Amino acid sequence: MRQHAIKLLILLLFYSNSGYCVIITKDNIITDKNIQLSVSGMTAIEEGQFVESHHDTLVGNNGNQPMWVPSPGPIWLHRAYARLTFDAFVQDRLHIIVSPEVKLYVDSYPLEEAPSPKNSYFFSQRSFVDIADGEGIYSFGDLNKPFLQFVAGVFPYKYDPDATNLGEYLFRSGCYPPYLLTSFDEPYARLSGLQLKFNPMENLKFDVLLTTETQVQPLYDWSLSFISEYKISSFLDVGAGVSFNRLFSVFNDVTTPTTPSTGSTIGNEYMTASGDSSYYSFKGTKLMGMLSIDPKKLLPPNLADIFGKEDCKIFGEAAVLGIKDYPAYKYRNPNIGDSTLILDSLNNYYGNILNRIPIMFGLNVPTFKWLDILSIQGEWYGWPYMDAFYYVNTAGINATPIPRYIGYTRDDYKKDNWKWSVYAKKTLAQHFSIIGQMSRDHTHHDIYFEAAEDDNEVFTRTNEWGWWMKLQYNF
Repeated sequence: MRQHAIKLLILLLFYSNSGYCVIITKDNIITDKNIQLSVSGMTAIEEGQFVESHHDTLVGNNGNQPMWVPSPGPIWLHRAYARLTFDAFVQDRLHIIVSPEVKLYVDSYPLEEAPSPKNSYFFSQRSFVDIADGEGIYSFGDLNKPFLQFVAGVFPYKYDPDATNLGEYLFRSGCYPPYLLTSFDEPYARLSGLQLKFNPMENLKFDVLLTTETQVQPLYDWSLSFISEYKISSFLDVGAGVSFNRLFSVFNDVTTPTTPSTGSTIGNEYMTASGDSSYYSFKGTKLMGMLSIDPKKLLPPNLADIFGKEDCKIFGEAAVLGIKDYPAYKYRNPNIGDSTLILDSLNNYYGNILNRIPIMFGLNVPTFKWLDILSIQGEWYGWPYMDAFYYVNTAGINATPIPRYIGYTRDDYKKDNWKWSVYAKKTLAQHFSIIGQMSRDHTHHDIYFEAAEDDNEVFTRTNEWGWWMKLQYNF
């Protein structure tokens, strides 16, 4: 997909620089009457701190398993971005977007980890080129209000317009284990695949998505999702969605491994209520519901006008990350021939659906147009284990769909049930923005997405939190 996007970028640059019928206007570079091309971009610098946090280390657990370790102090964060967006319309109905992005950062590990062989190379300045957006959109019907659009490529996808940090659960989560993801000033998912966008009625939207996993192992599995949004009135919006996560496996033995728990190996095997052996799978079905209320829409126009566009909104979102329970059983006392089956409290990870329901709620504080937005969000999520992507067995080969074992105590993971976030943005002179956030959310170390290390979130205990500040210029 990225190769095709790069080829398209080269083609667009060729057309715009070859002299072939090129006419430059204020808004577009027009190569001929059938192609319109415009160029925009963004550059930004971001600073911040993990004021209190934790990370994984190879110390402890007999020296060969990672364990949870508090960081020695504040960890400084630095990132820089540059992005160009080439936006082309071909014969009106085909809309092509190609947006390459360069990101530079110094990873967020504490200095004490530098001597470790696995982390010693993480402390130089790192950069990479990615495709922030690379998609084609074909519209059917009235071009001003198409009833159907077909999308293919790599595209940012956001279904909850009010979520500034927490939320957007359907595509920023797993099922088994039910992890959550957040990222500063990127409250959306970057998806790869296909999308159909329906607009059958004035106030009704409906999306169908077939997407492939490109970020968290197991990679390349395909998911099928349906999302709808209905505007009940001028002040009330509701939405719902379902995602059949990893419905189509590329490698079934990776998506549903069959690793028994033997000796020092912790597998994904469990015993059912009938006494048969079964295996946990990364597959699952997610549900989502959301609500947004804008009370200023009920005010007289002259009074409502004193508020900013985002002021006063009250919103919420909830999800079920895996609708099916998989309670695990064991024999009460096999040593004395007692074959009675009882719940296995140690391995009963997915026996209670209530542990897999995150609930987000938020309020946009009125700033009377002084800020673009000031959003306060809270979240309750009762998952009693580490918020991590998977467990890697002692052989260090396969990702296994059970919670991580990293020196945790149950008390630690009762303390991370509540999360919070405060986000603010101010735009000056239409092009320059100042963006800030303080939060205790589901942030992960950048290095996981580069080297699959330290896959758990960095804020667990109640005193752990961080802040971010970004200066951004759009042109």
